[in-house]
Amino acid sequence: MSVERVLWDAKNPPLSRRDLFRLMARQGQIAMARAMENGAGSPSHQPGRDRLRLLAAIPHLGAPAAEVDLNGLGFAALTISDACTACGACGKACPTGAMLFEKNEEEMTFAISFTAQQCIACDLCDHVCLPDAITINRVPDFEQIFGVKDPILLAAGELVRCARCNTLMSERNGVKLCPLCEHRRTHPFGSMLPKKVMKGPRS
Repeated sequence: MSVERVLWDAKNPPLSRRDLFRLMARQGQIAMARAMENGAGSPSHQPGRDRLRLLAAIPHLGAPAAEVDLNGLGFAALTISDACTACGACGKACPTGAMLFEKNEEEMTFAISFTAQQCIACDLCDHVCLPDAITINRVPDFEQIFGVKDPILLAAGELVRCARCNTLMSERNGVKLCPLCEHRRTHPFGSMLPKKVMKGPRS
């Protein structure tokens, strides 16, 4: 008795659950390597192919019956403190577009939003943040990543101009100088860079 068997395209075979989670374990490193290839980020600022396939597959798997540990799978949840200066470096450094910095110079406002599913936990935003305003949770739970579909507003506020160089920065009580001018004011006779720049990225 003959039985018809399904034929799958060898270039794009279906994924089992085991294969899916194996992809999750390595996709973060792969996506970061692709994003930083030749020293430049992807012009589309999108996650890699493996992450996109994973995001498309998760809704079909349904909610997990037990708590799922995402540790080591390339996911992260972020928060931003009041120390944020609205420099926009985090949004420029993000290779996948998970961190989005927007400013309106006419209304003098700024906003930083975050899409957890697009974050690959590369830590680039943290490395470029001089005031250490970003806190990264590298062990998020399933709900923090897949329970929220829309971008989360991490920070927003008014913009003012630095009293010395006229650069736009976030409005904070008693702060009239941007971080660079403030550093130069406190180190008038030296060319020493801020500590975080001197130390370089944290390992």
